[in-house]
Amino acid sequence: MNEDVLILEKIDAWITGRMTENEKIAFEKELKSNPELHDLFQSQLDTYENFQLYGRRIELKKQLNKFHKEMLDEGIPPYKEAKTEKPPKRKVKKFNFTKLAVAASILLLLGWSFTFFSTYLKSLEESQSVHYKQLRRDLDKIKKYQSEILQDIHSADEEKNAPPVKANCSGSGFAISDNGYLVTSYHVVKGAKGIIVERSYDETVYPAKVVYKDKQRDLAILKIVDTTFTGFGNLAYTINESYLADLGERVYTLGFPKEDVVYGEGSISSSTGYEGDTTSYQISVPVNPGNSGGPLLDEKGQVIGIISGKHMGVESAAFAVKSQYLLQIIEELKADSLAEPINLPKYNQLKSLKRPQQIKKLKDNVFIIKVYS
Repeated sequence: MNEDVLILEKIDAWITGRMTENEKIAFEKELKSNPELHDLFQSQLDTYENFQLYGRRIELKKQLNKFHKEMLDEGIPPYKEAKTEKPPKRKVKKFNFTKLAVAASILLLLGWSFTFFSTYLKSLEESQSVHYKQLRRDLDKIKKYQSEILQDIHSADEEKNAPPVKANCSGSGFAISDNGYLVTSYHVVKGAKGIIVERSYDETVYPAKVVYKDKQRDLAILKIVDTTFTGFGNLAYTINESYLADLGERVYTLGFPKEDVVYGEGSISSSTGYEGDTTSYQISVPVNPGNSGGPLLDEKGQVIGIISGKHMGVESAAFAVKSQYLLQIIEELKADSLAEPINLPKYNQLKSLKRPQQIKKLKDNVFIIKVYS
């Protein structure tokens, strides 16, 4: 049987509950290790839920038709006739108010629901586009050598001979393991066909690929795939595991809203993010398109978050995904087969340093993430 058909059958079996417990565990493990399968699964699940909703609407419509027929059978005239011919009082007493109330309630509910949801979805979409902005930076030009590196990512001859392509957008990212793993925002690498990781101060560039992505938590794990890459060296910072920053706590970030690294500082404004999102902080740090994926650190040089977006029209109201969700992803990856393990930094070298010295060490491992699609 065709492999694609088998995959769809497995997804259908999960959704409809036809898998055994062992099959379900194996399939869910496969979902975590295969981003493409995960996306296909989510798409099929959304389609299934839409069909479920459509089925419920059809069922409600059948109920309404049934009530209408029963009312007619009981001698209750259609609505138009009732306007011109007032029913005798005796018939009014036999009128089935319960069924009419149910029918009217359903009609009102349906009308209200469709109006509400269409209005809500529209307003939500408009609200998100108007008030929340993901901080991916669009690019209109790129250096020639970066295009050549991208061509090396694709080894096929026809792709090597293709004309250089341009990067479409960029964000920030930082190393999480000395052997070439980085983290950035999912929306930065969404739809990427090629990724370049660039260290701005010495213009070192590496091709990279996505090894894990999480749309829900807006995070993506990258791995450098350059054979000449020898490692990042010892990372100077640690990633906070469970500590939640307090309101008012001073924080700072490094990122690339332009080609040179930019420092920004502020404080924790809220323990929740946009519209009460508990996976994020709100911070009073000035950020701009290109900052997405950059690290958010506390005074001790611990990474406590990953910059993800900003509130449009509100001065210095940005958001960062809490580091504990990055660590959850890494924990999930442990059960899967990575080419190499992710060796999280264990020793914080920034704790006793003043801010300028912290930044000097930190910027070695903060990168521009350029995406080609």
